[in-house]
Amino acid sequence: MEVNDHILAVSGKASTLEPLENGQDYTVTITGEVRTTSDSINDDGTINRTYRFKPRTIDNLVHEGKTIKVKDKNSTSQKNRAVHEFWKLEHSSPLTYEEVWQRIRSNYGMVMDFLYGNK
Repeated sequence: MEVNDHILAVSGKASTLEPLENGQDYTVTITGEVRTTSDSINDDGTINRTYRFKPRTIDNLVHEGKTIKVKDKNSTSQKNRAVHEFWKLEHSSPLTYEEVWQRIRSNYGMVMDFLYGNK
């Protein structure tokens, strides 16, 4: 079937450090993932494909040129998992999150020497 329309449905929430105003336009930069995809059939035989997008972080919220601060509610573990998933995709790594952290813990001294430039 031919796809007539691609629809991005965003669901989630974030806390801001400042109040927002109803009826105002905001520019939002978000990072997240598509969790599900669904198709609905149109009367003409085409389909509309809907992508359900779940935000992980809001990176930027701007109103009239002013950046509004957003609280990052993700835990350190969630952030680490997100970094691991990005690395895994970019480098085709077969290692799971748990395997990576086991290797880091097993080689903690070498990791710290690398991070701090010690030889």
